[in-house]
Amino acid sequence: MVNFGAPETVPERYKGRTFYPHNPQVTLMRTTAEENERMGRWIGERLNRMEAPVRFLLPEGGVSALDAPGQPFHDPPPTPPCSRRWSRPCGARRAGSSFACRTTSTIRGSLRPW
Repeated sequence: MVNFGAPETVPERYKGRTFYPHNPQVTLMRTTAEENERMGRWIGERLNRMEAPVRFLLPEGGVSALDAPGQPFHDPPPTPPCSRRWSRPCGARRAGSSFACRTTSTIRGSLRPW
């Protein structure tokens, strides 16, 4: 999602895109599959440069309440390319449990005893 100010601040080139007026000062725009792919590649490339072990956690059900089923930004086709881009270059595995449980488990497994 892309953040803009009030609706009149949105550049003309984005007309026709999906928007959500968060409040009078904030207008949100849904990203496209191509934009998600580019963001995923950008993040994956940087994660691959890390020298220490890295865990990058991404909720597969969406990154915002706005992209949950039934919400204004829910559009399943644009979301997967981003997720695939983030997991492929970094070798991540898909979580079988809920994101919160997987995150908690991952963090606990990463902590070292004092």
